[in-house]
Amino acid sequence: MYSKPELMTKSLHFLSFLVMFHLLMGNLVFAQLIDINEDFNSTPVGVLPTDWDSIESGHFKVSNLSDYTCSGQGQGVFDLVSSNSSNSTASLTTPIRTSNGTPVNVSFDFKVLDQGNNPLNGNWGNLYFEFKLGSGSWVTFDTINSSNYVSSISCTNKSFTMPANLFPVGQNVQFQFRDIYGGTAPPYKVIIDNVSIMQTTASPPNCDAYLTSPLNGATNVPITTNQLIWGDATGGATNYRISMGTSPGGTQIANNIDLGNVNSYAIPVQLLYATTYYVRIVPTNSSGSATGCVEQSFTTVAPITTTRPWEEPFPNTNTPVGWDKGEYTIGSTNRFPANGEAPYIWRQIPSSFAFNTISVGSIQAGDLLTFDYAFGPNIIGNPPPATGVGNFQVSISTDYGITYPTIIGTVSTNGTSIWEEFVYDLAPFVGQYVKIKITANSLTGPFAVAFDEFYIGQEITCERAENV
Repeated sequence: MYSKPELMTKSLHFLSFLVMFHLLMGNLVFAQLIDINEDFNSTPVGVLPTDWDSIESGHFKVSNLSDYTCSGQGQGVFDLVSSNSSNSTASLTTPIRTSNGTPVNVSFDFKVLDQGNNPLNGNWGNLYFEFKLGSGSWVTFDTINSSNYVSSISCTNKSFTMPANLFPVGQNVQFQFRDIYGGTAPPYKVIIDNVSIMQTTASPPNCDAYLTSPLNGATNVPITTNQLIWGDATGGATNYRISMGTSPGGTQIANNIDLGNVNSYAIPVQLLYATTYYVRIVPTNSSGSATGCVEQSFTTVAPITTTRPWEEPFPNTNTPVGWDKGEYTIGSTNRFPANGEAPYIWRQIPSSFAFNTISVGSIQAGDLLTFDYAFGPNIIGNPPPATGVGNFQVSISTDYGITYPTIIGTVSTNGTSIWEEFVYDLAPFVGQYVKIKITANSLTGPFAVAFDEFYIGQEITCERAENV
């Protein structure tokens, strides 16, 4: 027997246990949620997202072809269907989730096309949306076929709500799309995209929408990157907000923009070299915004540069480091007079063609840009190009080749074919790195042009030695 004080102590301990047990169980139930949201954009082509499956090997898989998506860009999943027994049916299953006992809101985009990506006529078959509880059997909830869908090259959105009584609290649930050939149609394809299967929750989602491209902390990211992609947040995220800048907490590029229910963001600016970009992704739902979301970041690649004084005499036919020679050739041709300057960079010019050099700097007072050039006939043996047949323009970039806003010279054909020198004083660019772009343009007919002996530095008053 317990004394009254002992009995009171035991009762208090038991009461505390009940409270803690209730809170624990409440948290366990609270964590249960069907929250499947997949646009297939962050999955490698030819496979399926993690925990998605196509039981029939080689059927549903991710594609980035525009006809296989529902937005003309990004990615979607597709299956090829025909009367052949190995292709007559296939299923696409989702990850398993645990129900919280609320209704399930379903939305997905789809289209059914023939193999030429044209609308499909006649009885092509059925596309089923199904679910199962635990290890039970699949139950069909919705059927799409020629009686309720008109095939179109544009996707159709299908949305519906499944009642809560189908999904008891704590029950594991899985969903699937299943196609089956109808018997009279030619071979066709089923495309599915932007799948959302969500239960409502009384709490905001979690802060776990992590960058997948570029990865958080990535370095040497190409400046041509024009899109951010991240994985789904857990906890019922139905929306994402994004901020992006060039300083911690910065919003110079995006300031808490509401993106909707997507997992990507088209970067609206050109990324700069050797710059760290800071990104904050905040998942939201009808109960509010996630809190405590950490900032993620990535750093772009550094530009290829060289110091001044600099020269490029083309000692061989290899493309120099840091150059983009475009469609020009490094070599020699009888179109230009021989003066011991081969090889050089040259091209026939039937329209417009450009190349650019490495970035050189930093420019000092008194530095000059010089190079040799010669015009020649389009066809060997013809006379030199006449005056006004074409020209070349010389432009300068001070952002390592991202833009070329300044044209520093235009030289036109003049009926001669001799090596001449271009000279420009770089005084306007002191303290900066410069990258040279030369664009040759045909105005009234084709011609050829060549360039050699590029130099940036102080004026040289004697002949430069070559290949020393």
